This record gives sequence, structure tokens and C-alpha cells, in this order.
Amino acid sequence: MVSTPRLCSHCNRPSPDQYVSCMYCGGPLAAAQTDQSSGAEALGAAEPLAEEPEVLGQELQPSVRSDVDLRRADLLSALSRSRGPFGPRSAAYRLILIPASANREGAHWLMHRLAAQVGIDLYTARSHLNRQVPSFLAESEHRGHLEEMAAPLREAGLLVTIISRTSWLDDALPVPVVAASCDDADADCTFVVADGGKLLVNRASLLWAALARIEPRRPLSVSDAQEDGVVSSSPSPLSRDSGSYQLLDILLSDRQYALRLRADRFDFSCLGEARSISAEMNLRALLSWLSLDPQQMIPVDEFFRRVPAVALDKSRDRVEGSSASGLSAREIEFTEYVLILHQFNRELDNAD
Repeated sequence: MVSTPRLCSHCNRPSPDQYVSCMYCGGPLAAAQTDQSSGAEALGAAEPLAEEPEVLGQELQPSVRSDVDLRRADLLSALSRSRGPFGPRSAAYRLILIPASANREGAHWLMHRLAAQVGIDLYTARSHLNRQVPSFLAESEHRGHLEEMAAPLREAGLLVTIISRTSWLDDALPVPVVAASCDDADADCTFVVADGGKLLVNRASLLWAALARIEPRRPLSVSDAQEDGVVSSSPSPLSRDSGSYQLLDILLSDRQYALRLRADRFDFSCLGEARSISAEMNLRALLSWLSLDPQQMIPVDEFFRRVPAVALDKSRDRVEGSSASGLSAREIEFTEYVLILHQFNRELDNAD
């Protein structure tokens, strides 16, 4: 069956054909178009989404959809401007070094190549090679300049990727999900999206996951940031995320975006007796439950804790005009971290 993305009648942006509501604005979607020769098959494939999953999430409040929309808008804005732990987000192109064990093993000689090619000192070059998280190397207004810089690095065995400001966020922002149901005898699972939509996922498409504890410093929508980038240790009363929480991003082979689970907003009833009072244990149990082989759980990246937090600046590091969102700066940094690694992994798959 050949299908096309569903177009939203409100914002005219495409969403995957599994969606029943727009992943951008939450508006209703037109039915997905299919080949005439496979019309019956298309109707059959749509039936699971029309049914209610066996385990639903908590009842959605009227404000949930607007909250999801605000967070998505805040995330898109924040990832397109100011500076984060992976360089200036407003740069047209960024060259990023991807962590690898080979970097650390060969740091004694690779640092000379890296320092000479990028124009940094040997100490900084060695620090980049020893890191377990991506490192920003250079920026440019022209992709060709960074490609020339990257070629010798790739020849030396270093893993690098180039981030394009104009395209790297296209259909890549995480989709928040609040519940899941899955038949043990079937490879497909139904996820309930935070705005009430449903998303059908084949468990064979699960590639890897990223787990992080988010410790919000303050919401980006609050304008009273401390001077000179100093972060206040007291959470703002306006923040909805004043306490820490666990995030799990699940990356898929057939989609650019991740499924995002926030432990304190996800219904773990699907785990049955395996459910516990620990948020982290529930997230790990969920990954095992979703894996085709529970004994071989999909890989989990937990190195985000090693990403340094960037001090906030009240004139730049604030999501403009989004006082209702309260999106944490640390969650934005986690999103950027996952997006960089997922882009690189997709590049490797495409190269093969």
C-alpha cells in the first residue's frame, strides 16, 4: 500500500499517515490517500487506529492540547536560536564530533589531526576526543566549508556530522505519548499521543532509547532571569516543571522523530504486575515490554548526564511569548542531544 502524509486543514503541514490529529497544531487530519489498487487494504490497515487501545492514558484535560502545542512551538524556537552545549543554534551549519571509544583509544595521535584541522589547541582537542557526548567543533555559513574540514577527520576515522539549521528539525521534534497497548502475539503497539491521537508502531522498528533525569533550572518563558547568566537555584512559582522528572526518548528506524515519555505523565498500567513505584524502573520495564525479545532490550543511552548545562541569559535564552509553556532549558538540551545522535545514526544507515 502506498500512502501519503495527511495534511492539516488548519496549518497545512503534513503528519504521518498513522495520525488522526495534526502533530503540529492538533487539528483534525484528512484521510490518507492511497493507490486505487489497494483501497481495501488501506481500509483494513486503518481499523486498528479506529479502535480504542485496551489501556488508555489518563483523561485529557481541555488544556492539554494547547499545552502540547505551546511546548512544541517553544522547542522549535529554542532549537533555532541562542547557544546550547553543542554550539550556536542560530548558525547556518555546525560541525559536530560524535563520541566513540576509538576516539579515546587513539586520542594521543588523533588530537594532532583534530587540532590542526579545526584550529584548536591540543588540550581542547584531547578533551573533545575523551568526551562521551557530542562536541561542537566549528560553524559556518557555507556547508561546503565544513565538508572540506570534515573530510580529513573522517579519513582519520573520526565520526562527525553537519547540522543544517534550515532542515535538521523538519519532522524531527519528539512526539509526547502518555500510554501504550500491545498484543503480545502481535508486533504492533498503539501509543496514545498527549493530544489524544493514536500512533501505530511496529516493535521491530525500535532502534535505541535515551534516558535522562531533567533538573529544571527555571522555565524559559520567565523573563526575570538572573544577570550575567547566573542561574537561580530556586524554581520559579510559574514553572510547571519545578521538580525533577525522568524523560525517555524512543528512536525508530522508519521515522525521524522520537516517541517521548515523561514518567510522571505516562500510564504504566500496561506493565501489569511489573509496574513499580520507581519512575526509572518503570521506564526500563517498559523498554523490555516493548522489545521483541525481552531478554535483549533495545540499547539505552544514558550519557546525557555528562552534557554540561549552559548558563541562561535573560536576553537570549528565553522562549519568547510562551508564558504558559514553562518548558525547561534542560529538556531542550536533552532534545538537542538526542536529535544530533539520531541524525548521525540515520546518516550511517543511509550510507549502508
